[in-house]
Amino acid sequence: MTLVAQDGDEAIFARLFAVGARRKLKIRQAAMEIGISIAEVEDLCRRRPMSHQVRRLLLRWLAREERRDVRLRRSQTAKDVVGMVGRRATMSPEERREFGSSVALMRQASGLDERTVAGLVGLSLNALASIENGQREASPRQRARLAAVLGMDSLIFRRLSERGELLADFRSGAG
Repeated sequence: MTLVAQDGDEAIFARLFAVGARRKLKIRQAAMEIGISIAEVEDLCRRRPMSHQVRRLLLRWLAREERRDVRLRRSQTAKDVVGMVGRRATMSPEERREFGSSVALMRQASGLDERTVAGLVGLSLNALASIENGQREASPRQRARLAAVLGMDSLIFRRLSERGELLADFRSGAG
């Protein structure tokens, strides 16, 4: 409980999800990784200072992963949670082009051909080409799969690609 008391609820939440997403852990494993128990996670859900979005997301994760009856208020809909988790912030045309050229550059650097990458990610060749050309936006799930196939952490991949820094990093030799 000391960890929860020392840090803010939002900081605990951020660490819990960063660890869980990066290593694809269930909530119990992610909680153990950062040194808190499931009871403390449930306490975290009940605290008032936490934003509603954060509470919804934690409650849904608990309900799904722990197969527990964690009650959500009527106003806490799945749509709200999905909107926060898989945020589909549409990219501008420049961001789409930047993201697509980053994918193409990483694919070439990895030595994989289009057919292999498309097959592993679950895209058609045309869809992969559209993403690489910046004509189509990759969904959050497709971004995560591309990151996994091309050997890059999906959180880093998503953050860099959304900020348009990925291509610059690869050209400079970082990463």
